[in-house]
Formats: sequence, structure tokens, C-alpha cells
Amino acid sequence: FPEFAESGMFALLDECYATGTPYINHELRLPLTRWGSSVREETWWDIAWQPLPGEAGAPRDILVHAIETTVQV
Repeated sequence: FPEFAESGMFALLDECYATGTPYINHELRLPLTRWGSSVREETWWDIAWQPLPGEAGAPRDILVHAIETTVQV
């Protein structure tokens, strides 16, 4: 998601990866261009990142859970 770059989400993901601290955000606003469309929409998401320990000497993994909560009509 290139839209994450302008939202600051990459920095939060890097911090979660480096520190092992979970990240949870309810109703996170992310402007998003949907596949097959050139229209940028305001979307809202509940996001949880849970760091998982890696094997000895291996990088950490992150479990990602995201649910779009944007009301669509």
C-alpha cells in the first residue's frame, strides 16, 4: 500500500518490528485508491499488529489484522 507512506504507517510498523511492541488503532483514516479506480477515497480501518518472536537469530514476524470499517452506500 503506497498510501501508507504518506500516513506515517511505515514508521509505526518499523517501531513495532524493532521494539516488539504491539500496535492497535481503531478507526484509522487512510486515503486509498481502490484497484481499478483512479478515485482517491477516505477509508477507515481497525488495525492490529502483533509482533511474533523469530527463531534464534532470525528477524521478528508481525501478525497483521486489518478490517475496513468505512461505511459504504
